[in-house]
This record gives sequence, C-alpha cells and structure tokens, in this order.
Amino acid sequence: MRLADDWLASWEIIVDQVDKDHVPIECVSKIVFRFVDRRQKTVNLQRLRQQGLDSDDIHVIIDKMIQTFGDDIANIEFVLDIKAVAEMLQPETDKLLRSFKL
Repeated sequence: MRLADDWLASWEIIVDQVDKDHVPIECVSKIVFRFVDRRQKTVNLQRLRQQGLDSDDIHVIIDKMIQTFGDDIANIEFVLDIKAVAEMLQPETDKLLRSFKL
C-alpha cells in the first residue's frame, strides 16, 4: 500500500510529541549505541527483518550487545519507523474517531 507523504508527515509530528520510554521493537528501524569513547554502532533492525529475523531474534541480538558492551555504552538511541507506528495506530485511531461521530 502506497502511503501519502503528508499522511506520514502528520504521524511524524504526532510521534515527535510523545514520550518514548517504551517502544515496541516492531516500531524501531535502527538502534544507535554510543560508547563512552565516542565510537558508535548502529544496528539496522529493518535490514535484520528483511533477512528473516523476527522480533524475538532481534531482542536476543540487542540484549547480547548490551551485555557485551555494558559499562562502555554511554547512550542508546532508538530511531523510530514512523510508517510502522502509523500503520499500527491508524486503524485504532480510525475506530475511535468513528465512535465519536453522531
């Protein structure tokens, strides 16, 4: 399904305003590990999914990285997949909005 660019832009504005303490792994496109020595490592979750890994496999990979690098990690950044977020939330949003129509 081809999504309109303005539709995705609208979702990007919405997502940017949300506190992202807990994000489903299905809605993350990349994870960037920043280390105390200023190096960084990016794990491209979209590519892992294209290679056939599921969410459980990806959780294992990320957990191993955190265990392996532990105290050397200064920061972890989750880059959201706006399209995945929108596709997950839009049907529920549509239902909610329909319920408000008189």
